[in-house]
Amino acid sequence: MNQGISELFRRALDHRLRKILGSDYVSKGQTEKRAIAPINLWLAFEGMSLIRILGSADGATLLADQVMPEPSDMDEAGEIVIRDVSKKFAFHDALNKNLQAVSIIAEAGLRSTVEEQVVVGVRFDFGLNIRPIVLNWGDELYIGSRFPPDGDEAMFSEIPV
Repeated sequence: MNQGISELFRRALDHRLRKILGSDYVSKGQTEKRAIAPINLWLAFEGMSLIRILGSADGATLLADQVMPEPSDMDEAGEIVIRDVSKKFAFHDALNKNLQAVSIIAEAGLRSTVEEQVVVGVRFDFGLNIRPIVLNWGDELYIGSRFPPDGDEAMFSEIPV
C-alpha cells in the first residue's frame, strides 16, 4: 500500500479544511476555463502544507505528495490552469470542518495482504452526511460522494488510515 498517502492524510486528521485547488488542461482557443474533473487536486488544511492528489501514469494508482501548484503555459498546445474549486464537487460542505477520518480505497481481492494493496482512491470523513471520495479513474480524478456509476462498489475495499 502507498504509505505516502496514508501518512500524509494521517497527519491531516483533526485539521480544518481551508481551501481546495484544482488544475485543469485548457486547450488553445478554448474560451471556458472550467473542466469537469481536475488533473490534480490540492487540499489546504490549516497549519499544514498543501497536499496534492494525482493519478499515476498507470491509470489506476492514486498518489499524494506536497508539491505546490504551478500553472504551465504549453504554447500552441494550451495551458494548465490552477483554480479554486472549494465550492465544487463533494467537498463543498467540508470547508472549515476538521478531518475526522480517512480511508484508503484499494482494489478489492487482488492482493493477499494490506501492504500489497494498490491504492486507487481515498475517502474523507468530515463528520458530515456526505463523505467525499477521490479516485484515479483513468485519465482524470473522479470526485464524488459515491463510487462512479461505471464502477461497482464491490471492486473496492476501504482501509481506515
